[in-house]
Amino acid sequence: MSVDKRAYSVPRKILITMVVGALLFPLTNLLLDSTATKVLATVVVGAVVLIVQFLVDLQRQLRAIEGTQIEQISEVRRAVDDTFAKISPATELFGQAEATGLTELVARASAIDRGGSSLVSRFAQVELHRMSYFLNAMIEREAFYDGEDREWLLALTRSTDASIDAISVPKVDADGAAVGFWRTDLGLRYLSLQHEAIVRGVRVRRIFVLQRPELVNDPDLLSVVRAQAELGIDVRVLHPPAAASAAKVIRHDITLFDNALSYEVVPVPGLSHEKPLILYTRLAMREDVVNKHIERYQQLWATAVPPAAGDDGEFGTEVTVYTSADDGEPLRDAVVELLDVAGFDVHELSEPARGSWFQRLSVRRRDSRAMEKLSALAGKVERAAELKYIDAPRSETDEREAKAIAKLADAMAGVDEVVIRTSHVLFVKTSGRLVSWVLTENEIRMLHENPQFMRSPHDLMAALDKVRFLRHEPARELAQPLRCPTCGHSPAEAQERWRLRRELTIAWLHPSPDCPGEVVERRHCRQCQPRSVQPVVCPLCGDGPMITGGLADHPPGAVQSWLLSQGWHQSAGGDLVCAAHTRGVQ
Repeated sequence: MSVDKRAYSVPRKILITMVVGALLFPLTNLLLDSTATKVLATVVVGAVVLIVQFLVDLQRQLRAIEGTQIEQISEVRRAVDDTFAKISPATELFGQAEATGLTELVARASAIDRGGSSLVSRFAQVELHRMSYFLNAMIEREAFYDGEDREWLLALTRSTDASIDAISVPKVDADGAAVGFWRTDLGLRYLSLQHEAIVRGVRVRRIFVLQRPELVNDPDLLSVVRAQAELGIDVRVLHPPAAASAAKVIRHDITLFDNALSYEVVPVPGLSHEKPLILYTRLAMREDVVNKHIERYQQLWATAVPPAAGDDGEFGTEVTVYTSADDGEPLRDAVVELLDVAGFDVHELSEPARGSWFQRLSVRRRDSRAMEKLSALAGKVERAAELKYIDAPRSETDEREAKAIAKLADAMAGVDEVVIRTSHVLFVKTSGRLVSWVLTENEIRMLHENPQFMRSPHDLMAALDKVRFLRHEPARELAQPLRCPTCGHSPAEAQERWRLRRELTIAWLHPSPDCPGEVVERRHCRQCQPRSVQPVVCPLCGDGPMITGGLADHPPGAVQSWLLSQGWHQSAGGDLVCAAHTRGVQ
C-alpha cells in the first residue's frame, strides 16, 4: 500500500463506520425500546465494522509482505546458485584441502610476501607455477621435466606399495663411468628408499641391459649389481646379443611403479660417449603407454638371467664375527646355522684373528628373500636373549629357526662383547646387552669408512648413535633428554640411549584398569618391562607387540581388535602380518 493510500485509509474507515451507524440507528428504533440500548447497539455494530475494516487491511498487507519475501528469497537463491556455480571447482578443491595439505600450502604461500625480499617472492611464484604445471600434467596423464629429475624419482619410491620394475641401461646412468649414477647422492638415496620399500613388502626388480660386450666384466658394474642384490633387489642381466635386440625398443632407463606409472630418463640422441646428457625425464600415466612398457618388461625379464660370479652362482657378501672370547668357534657355528636358516650358503671361512676372535665369512644367497628373513630372525634373536622366550614351533621350518635362534642366543650368553655384521644386519652385544637392527645407507657408509669399529662394540655404538642422532632427531628436540615414559629412566651412555630408542618402539599391551576386557598400550624400558609376557610376532619381519599380565595366558578379542586397528591383516598365505607389509604382497 502506497503512502497516499495510507493517508486516506483512516478517514475512509471512520466515514464508513458513521454511515453504517446512521443506517443502523433507524433500524434499532423498530427493534428496541430503550434509547440507551439503541445507542449501544449502534456503537457496537459500528465498532465491529471498523475492526473488520482494519483486519481486512491487515490481511492485505500480510499478503503483500509475503509475496515480497518470496520474491526476495527467490532472488537470493538465484544469486547464491549463480555464485556457487562460478566457484564450484574451487569449492571441490578446498573440500579436499585437509587430506592433501593444500590448506597449509596456501597459508604458507600467502605469508611469503609479507616482509620478504622480492627475490624470495619471485622464487616462490616460480615454484608455485611449477606445481601448477605438475598438477595439470597429472590431469593430462603425462608430465615432462627438462634434464635429470630428482624429486619425482624419490617421491615415487616412497609412495609405491606394490612393485618397482626397473630397466637400467648403464650408459644412461652416467657420471663419468658406466654406473656413475649409483655412486651419486641421488643414486644412494634412491637405493636406500628401495631397501625401505623392500622391508615394507614392495617387490623390487631391476634388469641391467648390457649393450656393449666390455660391460659384461666391468668391475664397477659387477660391484653395483652385487650391492643391489644384497639389498634384496631381484636383479637380472640382459647380455649381448639379447641386449642388442632389446636396444631396438629400449633405448633409455624405464621404471614402472605399481604398474600404474612409468618413469623414463631420456638422453640426448646421437651421443655415444660414456657421459651422455639427459634430455628430459618423462612421467606417463596413460594406460596404453604403461601397458606397453609392462609387456616389454615381462619379455625382457624372461630373457634376462640372474647375475653370475664365475662358476659359483650368485654374487657373495661378507659376514664378520667378533667376540672378546678367546674361542669364537661356538659363536661362529651358531652364526653359520642362522645364516643357513635364513637362506645363505657359507662357501669360505678366513683364518680367524685370535687374542679376541675376529673372522670373516664369505656367503651367498640361495633364496631371493634371504636378507628379509635374516632381518626378521635378528629381531627374534634379540628377544630370545632378552626374554628367554622363543616362539613355539608350528612347522619343520619354524623348528629349525627356533633351534638356530636358541643356539646363537646361548653362544652369546656367556660372552661380554660380540659384533656380528652382514651387509645390512648388525648384532652388537656389550655391557651384557644385545641389540640388532637393519642398517641404513648412512650407517653402512660409516662402517665402510671405519672398519676398526667391528672390533670395538662400545666405540661402534657411540658412532652409530651419533649418525642416527644427527640425521633423524629434529633440532627442537636435541636439548631434551631421552626418557622412558613409564618409569622416567634417562640413560647417559650412548649405547644405553640407542637401546632405549629401540625398546620404546615396542608396544606393550596391558589389561585396561578402567574398562575390563579392553587393552591399553604402553611403552617400557628394560628397567620397567613386565616379565610375564607373550610376544605377538609378525612372521615376515619379526616385529609386534608384547602381551602382558593376565592377557598373556588368555589373550582376549581386544588384542585382536588392537592389532586390526594398527593395520595388521591376513596375508595371502594365511598368516597374520603387520602393517609394514602390503596386503596381498608376499
